[in-house]
Amino acid sequence: MVRSFCIVPGCSNAYYRVKVSGKVVHFHQLPMTKPEVLRRWLAALKRKDPPVGPGRRVCSDHFIPSNYRITNRLKPDAVPSVFDFSGYSSGIVEGQVLSNCVQDGVHMSHDLAAILD
Repeated sequence: MVRSFCIVPGCSNAYYRVKVSGKVVHFHQLPMTKPEVLRRWLAALKRKDPPVGPGRRVCSDHFIPSNYRITNRLKPDAVPSVFDFSGYSSGIVEGQVLSNCVQDGVHMSHDLAAILD
C-alpha cells in the first residue's frame, strides 16, 4: 500500500488520517510529465524547498469542484487553489519559489530543473 500524505504546508491529511473523520480524501500526484502545470502547482504551494518527485501528492482538500472531470479525476490543467497559510511562514515572496527550485537542484529528485526547462 502506498503511504500517501499531502505536501501542502499545514495540511495534515494522510492516507490513514484525515482532518475530518469519515471524509473521503483523494491524493493527487504532482504532474511530473506536464512542466507548465507542475510550475503552477509549485508556485501555488509557496514552499521554499518543495518536495518533488514520484509519490509526492496534494490532497483533494486543495482543489475546487470545477477542477474535476469526474469525482476523483482532475482536469489536465487543474491547479490546487484552496489553502490556509495562516499558520505557516515560509519566508517566500511571490515568484521566489520557482527560482529557488530551479537554482537549487540538490533538493529536487529527478532533476526538476530539467523537467521544468
